[in-house]
Amino acid sequence: MESLEKMRTFRDEHERVRRKLDRSFREAFEYLTKPVYFHKGVWRPPTDVVETPEAIVIKMEIAGTCKDDISITVEAGMLVIRGRRPEHPPLRKVRVSRMEIEYGDFEQLVYLPSYCDEKNIEARYDDGFLMVVVPKRSQETKETRSVPVTEE
Repeated sequence: MESLEKMRTFRDEHERVRRKLDRSFREAFEYLTKPVYFHKGVWRPPTDVVETPEAIVIKMEIAGTCKDDISITVEAGMLVIRGRRPEHPPLRKVRVSRMEIEYGDFEQLVYLPSYCDEKNIEARYDDGFLMVVVPKRSQETKETRSVPVTEE
């Protein structure tokens, strides 16, 4: 009789753990069945930054963005690229199974080394890619300055 009671206790405990695991998995993957909404925050576009002997080259994928909606500034040694990819109205009576394309405002910051020529930056937008070329200053034009040492 005692072994029968132990089996019931084990069975009940096993069932409790199974229900708990089922609930955990259901909650963990619940997002797959929920409707997907457009992301409303600022997002960061996929960006490549490469350095050549002559320049720092930034290539950013922002297809669907209008050239006039792109802003490029230099702030405190950082190249700041901001813009907006317009949201398209959602289709009616559809069930979205995957939505990976970001819409709305975007921003990307790129640190510029001190040897960059911030006054001669060029940018081109073509086929959904923004290409920003930040030339390096030549050796002769690199700015150096002395810092005087004072006595107290």
